[in-house]
Amino acid sequence: MKNKKQRGRKSYRFVDRTRLQLSGGSGGRGCTSMFHIGRKRKKKPDGGHGGNGGSILIIADPVEQSLRWTRPHVTAEAGAAGGSNAKYGRNGKNTIIRVPCGVEKVEIADLDKPGSYVVIAKGGRGGYGNMTFASSNEPMPPPEVIAEYAEPDLGESCRIELELKLIADIGLVGFPNAGKSSLLSATSRATPYIAPYPFTTLNPLVGYIEYRDGFRVCAADVPGLIAGASEGKGKGHDFLRHLERTKALLYIVDAAGIDGRNPISDFEILMHELSAYGDGDMLNRRCLVVANKIDLLLKDEREEIYTRLQEKAEEAGIRMETNVIGISAGATGEGLPLLTKAIRDTVTSSEADKLKEEQYA
Repeated sequence: MKNKKQRGRKSYRFVDRTRLQLSGGSGGRGCTSMFHIGRKRKKKPDGGHGGNGGSILIIADPVEQSLRWTRPHVTAEAGAAGGSNAKYGRNGKNTIIRVPCGVEKVEIADLDKPGSYVVIAKGGRGGYGNMTFASSNEPMPPPEVIAEYAEPDLGESCRIELELKLIADIGLVGFPNAGKSSLLSATSRATPYIAPYPFTTLNPLVGYIEYRDGFRVCAADVPGLIAGASEGKGKGHDFLRHLERTKALLYIVDAAGIDGRNPISDFEILMHELSAYGDGDMLNRRCLVVANKIDLLLKDEREEIYTRLQEKAEEAGIRMETNVIGISAGATGEGLPLLTKAIRDTVTSSEADKLKEEQYA
């Protein structure tokens, strides 16, 4: 039976890939009007130019968390038509689409920093009013030429695909039901759905681990991986790409093997999948190895698992920041203070590495 917190929580649909049909606003039509000069029969053109159509911009906003829109088709405002007495038409307003940081516009832009933006569909140019010919010493062109100048341009139109890759300080990597969501819930204010069966986490989640001095670590809980994830099995590619931009990794295994799994074999499979995905760069990042659910093990059993995990990590050559850390995320909370301190130290070291790379780049 669901508790009150889970029963009252609204459903939330995480979207990390979407397609949009975008159209810039059309320009406003130029005005073709004439006015009499004094009492003379002579006329002078005074039609104003039409306004330019609005453009569509995509801006990275750290407040946004998902690629969700109610409208798959977006059109910017059109420019207003010009008026007599040399009145210019108003330009159409730009339409701004706010997306999470980490969105890629396929083959065009990478919006990985807050405030970064790209203009996708430019608005059309407004038509020229016949006041264009007022100061010319040449005779007025034929009406069909003036009408052609007055015609506005249509806005650009395109169909784009947006793809989100989460930007987090540390990514949680583990098999289904290893305790990633329990760990995120115990160390942050995130409220993932937690249940005693595999595949309860279906979408990536983000939580912030807050420290007393104001320091914050952004942690990404990626749905459980399975063998063959690097080849796309079990939506492996969809989940692994959210780890591409994390500064560090946290491997978490079910030390008690509640589902009949072997924590040592699981750890080996996780390392293999990360090394086989993309260029294998994720395996070279600073990381922590965590054995969860140790409250169900005796002291001798714990030490044996710690030793074997440590040996496998050294064989693989991953950059472990500390020895294997044992925790009980969903029950007693044992080991969590030590782990949160290690997470902070690991993220700080990873940031220092990134700064050095940028200096020598």
